[in-house]
Amino acid sequence: MHYYEIIVLETIGWIGSILYISAYFLLSNKTIEQGSLYYLLNIIAAIFVLVVSVYKNTIQPVFLNLFWAYFSYIAYKKIKFRFNFIHVKIFNLCIVFLLIFSLASILISKYHLALDILAWTSVFTFVVSYYLYSMHKIELHQFNIYNLIAPLVIIPKMYVFENYQVVVLEIIWAILALKAIQGKQREKKGKI
Repeated sequence: MHYYEIIVLETIGWIGSILYISAYFLLSNKTIEQGSLYYLLNIIAAIFVLVVSVYKNTIQPVFLNLFWAYFSYIAYKKIKFRFNFIHVKIFNLCIVFLLIFSLASILISKYHLALDILAWTSVFTFVVSYYLYSMHKIELHQFNIYNLIAPLVIIPKMYVFENYQVVVLEIIWAILALKAIQGKQREKKGKI
């Protein structure tokens, strides 16, 4: 691959990351509503990050962004998604189980297995929480909590694969989620 092609791909990845961060920032700060603009930004971001993830052969972001683009498109077009494939309580139990399993893998010195489990846990958490939020099954505050967990667990794997667009994206994403959660906590205290 030529140097200029690599620069174009890297630029596409960074633009996708910026679009994701922008959309989530605007949503978590309640600057925009959960609507067409938010989903359109997510469709474009998912496609851009998908391109660089395919190029870098990082399979978890490939799957994540395929599903993210799909659910964004469904929500953007306001298509009724008839398949209700998960309940929130079962989703929470799955996340806890996967995190415990990855911790056990680290304890038995299976570091690469732990990285894979963490990365797939992130994909699962992002995809299912985005589905639940897009289909109005969870509130923004719950979505923000999942958006704090999911980025933190994929960072080690993406760092090892040198997918720095995703690493930076996930760090900023987690910070935005934490700020939104803290804002909600301050809002609750103000109402008391």
